[in-house]
Amino acid sequence: MAGVPMNRGCYECGSLSHWVRDCPQRARQFRPPVTGANAVPIGAPMLTLPTPSSSSATFNSSLPLSSSHEGEALLDLALGINHQQDLGDPIKNVWIFVIINIWKISRRKRSEKKRRREPDYVRRKRIRNLNGRERESFEQEMGKRLEMRMPQLCPVKEGGTEVGSVGVKKDELAILKAENEMLRLKLEGAKASQEEDRFILLQWELIDLRKQMAGNGLRRMRSLR
Repeated sequence: MAGVPMNRGCYECGSLSHWVRDCPQRARQFRPPVTGANAVPIGAPMLTLPTPSSSSATFNSSLPLSSSHEGEALLDLALGINHQQDLGDPIKNVWIFVIINIWKISRRKRSEKKRRREPDYVRRKRIRNLNGRERESFEQEMGKRLEMRMPQLCPVKEGGTEVGSVGVKKDELAILKAENEMLRLKLEGAKASQEEDRFILLQWELIDLRKQMAGNGLRRMRSLR
């Protein structure tokens, strides 16, 4: 049988003029539909691989293909189609135009994202690259702000006493004394009321005991009769 084994040629596009590593339509790339207008002409059937001189004239992509370089891959595909096919083919020219437009849109989106992130990056870089004078002025300004805030947050000691806190402590002490006095009066009143209640209860208990004793005496007298 006259034929070419499956391990020869390119199994991506079916061409016998190059290997798969030299194919312009490798995996993870945009591949236009195969029609009679944009098919790669292979010429007469070949029983052997072409010579190195003829295979070196084919298109060879120099950029590595990955998911992070989709725009470059599309541009390589457009250049490969332009290199291998006739320039007068209208369908091929439309596909090249579409691929280049997609690449331009992706490049524009990347530039817009970079422009959005630029203010934060510039601000961080400016803070990180402060020179000596700007750093000293920044430290002085922060020191002044801290000195202005310190008296409000922490009292200053003069002669063993805290200025600005003595009056506050006296007021707090007077308030605590008044509250203690009110609580003491309430407790004393509660104790007095409890003592009165106890006295009344004792009187009622004494009356009950007397009644019980009188009843018991009457029962004994009746039993003796």
